[in-house]
Amino acid sequence: MTTNVDQFPLRTERLLLRPGAPADAAAMAAFLRDNDAHLAPWSPTPPPAYYTEAFWAHRFTTETADREADRGIRFLFAMPDDPAGVIGWANFSTIVRGVWHCGNLGYALGAGAEGKGYMVEGLRGAIAHMFGPMNLHRIQANYMPANVRSAKVLRTLGFKVEGYAYDFLRIDGRWEDHVLTSLTNATWRES
Repeated sequence: MTTNVDQFPLRTERLLLRPGAPADAAAMAAFLRDNDAHLAPWSPTPPPAYYTEAFWAHRFTTETADREADRGIRFLFAMPDDPAGVIGWANFSTIVRGVWHCGNLGYALGAGAEGKGYMVEGLRGAIAHMFGPMNLHRIQANYMPANVRSAKVLRTLGFKVEGYAYDFLRIDGRWEDHVLTSLTNATWRES
């Protein structure tokens, strides 16, 4: 099930959500450079090229192919008065269909946008798209136990804790435990 790019941007009350594209490379690289220290405690250690426009032009080309093949989609969050900007993102990756119809969710928000409800609002819009037009049955999201903001976001959105994974991901140079959560689509349709 492929995403029709004519559907975008998605609009929430205060945000625009659009799939990342090569034209967004400069904005994404700037967002990551500006928020490096803010995101580092919760993120894998990136390669140096991660902060460059060239890296993101290539990554968004790959992600466009993934979106067209129904393997994943990254939504960039922007403000309506700056539609080409990036204040955060939600990435639905590793989408598997067949008997599963599931994907994994990762997300980030810039330091200046925190505490205003943007992440919950943006994720609600993105999840509505993934459960509606994309017809996923299940979304999985994991967070480090110390990340109380992420835990609150997922709880607010209705994600249920399913377990605890020890030494789950290498984050900021260390193996970190994660709380495993998921959200299922009560309106999933047989296609």
